[in-house]
Amino acid sequence: MITELDVSGFDAALKETDQPVLVDFWAPWCGPCRVQLPILERLASDARDEYRVFKVNVDDNDQLAARLGITSIPTLLLFRKGELVRRLTGLQQEGTLREELQTARGSIDATTNVFAKAGA
Repeated sequence: MITELDVSGFDAALKETDQPVLVDFWAPWCGPCRVQLPILERLASDARDEYRVFKVNVDDNDQLAARLGITSIPTLLLFRKGELVRRLTGLQQEGTLREELQTARGSIDATTNVFAKAGA
């Protein structure tokens, strides 16, 4: 399931998880955004607690969009541990997004394994 975020919950949503977070900045009138939505819904349904998918309506959250430098939509931002790691502008293919999420997820696994081995 894709959760809708607004300016009041955005920062907290990024900080509450160590999982990669993919955020879709969209608007209801945007044709490519409507095409992107089913792809994101498939990703969200396949997440299995490996990553989270959110969406932000730029018409309702223009200050947040401006703060993050969103100038065209759809724009997808990928965060890891609250930090922006990737910006994808325009309609994205499902395979591209899966690769980006896997890369972000792999980075987290690698970090976790390093710490686990150091403490062993």
